[in-house]
Amino acid sequence: MEYQWIKNKRYKNVSLRIKDGQIIVTSPVQTSKEFVDTFVNQHTHWIQKQLAAYEAIPRIRPGMTLFILERPYKVVMGDVCAINLDKETITIDGNEKHWQVLLKEIAQNQITPRFHQWEQAMGYSNLTIRYGYYASKWGSCRKDMGVIALSTKLLFVDWEEVDSVIVHELCHMKYPNHSQAFYQEVLDWMPNYWEVHKHLIHHCIPVLEKKG
Repeated sequence: MEYQWIKNKRYKNVSLRIKDGQIIVTSPVQTSKEFVDTFVNQHTHWIQKQLAAYEAIPRIRPGMTLFILERPYKVVMGDVCAINLDKETITIDGNEKHWQVLLKEIAQNQITPRFHQWEQAMGYSNLTIRYGYYASKWGSCRKDMGVIALSTKLLFVDWEEVDSVIVHELCHMKYPNHSQAFYQEVLDWMPNYWEVHKHLIHHCIPVLEKKG
C-alpha cells in the first residue's frame, strides 16, 4: 500500500491520516521503514474505509447539476466563480479560494434572512453571523461576543436541516453547553430536531474537483 512518509522531529508517535485521497504517515525522525510499513498494514481496514468515503464524495465539475438549498443549478466553466439565479447556473473557474468566496456570498444572501427570522422569533437581536468552511462542524456560537458562525456546507442540505443548525446555535446563547436543559430548549423550538439532525449528518457534501 503506497503512502507518503513524513519525518518530523517534533513528533513523539506515529500518526496516520488521509488527505485528498492520499495516505500520509508522520513519524519521529528515528522511526524505521519497517515499523511504518507494519503500522500502515495494521490499519488497512481503517484506511480502506476512509479512502472509500473519500471516493464517494461528489466532485463539482462542469455539466453536473448541483443543488443549492434544494434548488438545482447547472455547473458551467468560466473565468470567474458566480451564480446566476435567473438562468439557474453556477460558474466555476476551478480555483478553490474563489469557490469558497462565492459560497460565503451565496450563504450571506440566502441563509442570513432565514437566520434573522429565527433570531427574532427566539427573542434575540443584533447578533453577528459569519460564514466559513468548517470540515468537522456545521456551526458554532460565541455567546460572549454575540457571534454565530455557520458552515457554507449548509448550502448543500435542505432548508429544514439549515433550520436545525440555526436553532441549535441560537439555543447556545441561553445554554453554552450540551446539557439536558439545552436540548430541551432545542426541542421546544424544533420538536423534530433529532430526526432532522439524523438526516443532516449523513449528507455527503460535494467538493470542487481539483485541477490536474
